Amino acid sequence: MPDLTIRPARPSDAPVLAALDILAGGGVYEFLYDDRPGEPGAAQRMLQAVLSADTALSWSRALVAELDGEPVGAVTSQPYDDQPPSGLEASVPEDRAAHVAPIQAMGRPGSWFINMLAVGAKASGHGVGRALIEAVADRARAAGFSELTLRVFADNAPALALYRKCGFREVDAVDIPPLPRLPHEGGVRLLLRDL
Repeated sequence: MPDLTIRPARPSDAPVLAALDILAGGGVYEFLYDDRPGEPGAAQRMLQAVLSADTALSWSRALVAELDGEPVGAVTSQPYDDQPPSGLEASVPEDRAAHVAPIQAMGRPGSWFINMLAVGAKASGHGVGRALIEAVADRARAAGFSELTLRVFADNAPALALYRKCGFREVDAVDIPPLPRLPHEGGVRLLLRDL
């Protein structure tokens, strides 16, 4: 059985964190930033946001999961009411920003918020996602929070199954019409777990 450990992220984890952030975004970052000649793409912008100390996606807010010493998953979280900017807001075309704005507006004041959780395909089925959720739940409880929240695309069946097994329930939803470059069906769900 592989050895699973959860640890605070380090700046040297930034490339792995950026790739996992993009994976967790379900195509949102590519929709916002790729295909714009002369502009940095999603991967470059995400790496800059992760390397910054003062963004919601910063390495300083992340926990990393390792299997046998190899980073295979990560989570970023913080109090919902204290979220700094993501670091990705600059130069998003207005039509694209408007399309995803309902996602960003959906949240639950007073909760501890999981901004990103992703597990690489090779680590699927090893309990990595559950371990990351439990580590965040412990952190939130220690900080005095009684609710843990996150957002997920409604068509992300594997993630929804994991979250339900971990005690999350749906408390809000928003419809996001599918587009060719962001083809999700069913919108986005806000899930909550009592701590």
